[in-house]
Amino acid sequence: MSTISVAKARAEALFVTDVQPSESRNDEQVRNAVQNAIRQYGSRGCAARVAAEFGDHPETAVDRMRWAIERVRDIYPQRHRYGRAFLRSDSDQDATPGHGRLNNAA
Repeated sequence: MSTISVAKARAEALFVTDVQPSESRNDEQVRNAVQNAIRQYGSRGCAARVAAEFGDHPETAVDRMRWAIERVRDIYPQRHRYGRAFLRSDSDQDATPGHGRLNNAA
């Protein structure tokens, strides 16, 4: 599994946990919640629950996924140079030639 896929699976797992953005959970507690969700549902099960939530409540799901992505980015180290691509917004992308969006525009 690529680093991007692992990061995506972690964000989806966090999304389906009972952890709330308003809570002050430390990194270890969030990691445990992510691990428990993956054990309980599997990565595909987490993805299915995320999809269902986006279908049922898109107005709140967007903000929750944004929070989950940011939290995962903050607590898990990225080992591969491109591993943060899934977790970066377009404004964070490197705009130098050969990187990010400019490379695809040529």
